[in-house]
Amino acid sequence: MLSAKLDKLRAASATSSPPSFVPTHAVFNNFRLITDTELHKLLTTCNLKSCELDPLSPFVMVDVLDEIVPFLLYLFNSSLSEGFLPSSQKCSITFPALKQSSLDPSLCQNYRPIAKLSFLSKTLERLVSLQLLPYLEQSGASFHLCNLASELIIQPKLLSFRCFLIFTLLWINLM
Repeated sequence: MLSAKLDKLRAASATSSPPSFVPTHAVFNNFRLITDTELHKLLTTCNLKSCELDPLSPFVMVDVLDEIVPFLLYLFNSSLSEGFLPSSQKCSITFPALKQSSLDPSLCQNYRPIAKLSFLSKTLERLVSLQLLPYLEQSGASFHLCNLASELIIQPKLLSFRCFLIFTLLWINLM
């Protein structure tokens, strides 16, 4: 299925001119550490959806936020500065969803993967996108990323977090 899509893409772009790249002076060297104020704001304004991977409900986390902020800051800032994601946050529950109700449900290509992430993983994803999106706007990127992890690659949890970030930055710069 993937080979067929790649072949179709190659055939469609075979006569196209090479892409042109506009030089930019925007530089993204590393992630900055987040503050407790930023984390409070994010966690009190975000959607508190949970999944089976969450050991503690997001509603409970927000209720005891003042007590757990130091732990969360350590977890998120370590991940951002070291490019490391704890093993517990590399899990997802993935299930197939029919792309359109009018498609034949007996064909695999009519499905797309839906990955349910833990609340902490989604929070880290939001923190990354809050720092990447201003860089993308400054560099003149002309596309919109609504869900960083699922839009860039199907299963980023299979890669190390650092590789995912490097891949993300390279992919964005090549677009």
